[in-house]
Amino acid sequence: MRNTGENRENDWIGDLTSGRCTEDVFRTLFESSGDGMMLIHPLKGFIRGNAAILRLFRCATEAEFLTRSPADLSPDNQPDGAWSSAKSHDMMRIALDTGYHAFDWLHCRTDGTTFPAFVTLSRIELRGKRFLFATVREITEQKRAEVLWKTNEYLESLFECANAPIIVWDSHSVITRVNRVCEEITGRPAAEIVGKPLDSLIPESVLARTKELIYGVRVPARNGNPWRSI
Repeated sequence: MRNTGENRENDWIGDLTSGRCTEDVFRTLFESSGDGMMLIHPLKGFIRGNAAILRLFRCATEAEFLTRSPADLSPDNQPDGAWSSAKSHDMMRIALDTGYHAFDWLHCRTDGTTFPAFVTLSRIELRGKRFLFATVREITEQKRAEVLWKTNEYLESLFECANAPIIVWDSHSVITRVNRVCEEITGRPAAEIVGKPLDSLIPESVLARTKELIYGVRVPARNGNPWRSI
């Protein structure tokens, strides 16, 4: 026989999954979610927006948000050159036809600043009518990381494919990387070069002049008299 605690828990779960309570649960999730959420009527536009979406677009109230359209909260053109007004309708039509659509989008806040976002559109039915439930998540940091990754990949390719020697050193003039051409010219593998002072790759006869050219500062010559800075 189940104990009273179990019975109460089961009763509570039963209440939670009942029709009215389920609506309350989803309303709570909608309002408290950290992701921007909104309900869209295919013809009338926005009809609900949660607190996170108001913060994201910098709207003071939900009433202010509901006066906007998807095109109002987007720049004139998307990064691919398409008109936002036309493309937003295309995105909604796909979601209505297939039931779900996810895509990257460039949005615009009410103050005019733009930001990249990941948007999902899900078709739902309420009281026999079709709506779109949308989530909007800002992905500015992810986009920056993508740009940085592509830049690093490009620089890495240049580093490895360059037909001239490349040496990288830190603020203490300790060598941290060399490319293949540098290994070939010096006749030394990278393992023997990395970790050594930069001076170790510069002939003594041109050391002072080379430092002057690299650092642009006065460097004491062998006789103790400084070179003139350039």
